[in-house]
Amino acid sequence: MSTDSAFRDELARVYASNPCGVIPNALWKTLEEPSVESGRVHYSDRRVAALSLEDDGRLLVAWHRDGCVTSAVQDALARVRLALLHDRIATNAEPLTERFSQRTAFFRLQHDMSQRAAGKLPGGFSIRDVAMAEDAHDVSLFIAKCYDDIRMTPGMVRSWTTRPVFVPTLWIWIDEASTKRPAALGIAEMDYSVGELSLEWIQVLPSFRRRGLAHALVAELLSRASSDAHIATASGIQGNPAEAVPRLRIPR
Repeated sequence: MSTDSAFRDELARVYASNPCGVIPNALWKTLEEPSVESGRVHYSDRRVAALSLEDDGRLLVAWHRDGCVTSAVQDALARVRLALLHDRIATNAEPLTERFSQRTAFFRLQHDMSQRAAGKLPGGFSIRDVAMAEDAHDVSLFIAKCYDDIRMTPGMVRSWTTRPVFVPTLWIWIDEASTKRPAALGIAEMDYSVGELSLEWIQVLPSFRRRGLAHALVAELLSRASSDAHIATASGIQGNPAEAVPRLRIPR
């Protein structure tokens, strides 16, 4: 069945119970899509059984509580140019996905904020806040140095500060003490509606990788959001060294 307000409410509810099993990105990003009010909700035994959202040739949400492929998703896969599918749905959707010429695997990680993460800053480095008034240009250049195919402008970086999930204290640099130059960058966002800390950019320059800086970035961001967040999530392209978010150590 199609609904207006029910889709937004049900998506938020099932997402809060299992962020990694519903959509591939932070909840707020999907809820900001212009077409979200036209999402489809299917109920069974008075419980939500499936959710789907199609917009401008994209299948943005394809969720079923049992991993089944609904008729709405089957129809969408026959016409959309891009589909975001969980592994369970993608497996069950074969051979409906054979028409797509390219496939990209993404990872999605979740951390329970009730568990304290360990991540000690290595010697010779220091942490400082990003000063948005002066650092937008440096942030855009730094991201470009960490990727082969991503380029940002200072204007794009500044636009992130207008989002409802922007928190200034969740933008941090790690500097090399001897040169005072950035070696790593961490940017996280906070969705207070569901208590989600989203680790958006965890970047370490290639020459400084494998020294524990990514662990230190993540641990610092988790600590800064510990009073507001219930969960922390991260996602990226599987196998991309620039997006290799570390799995955190939990002290016992």
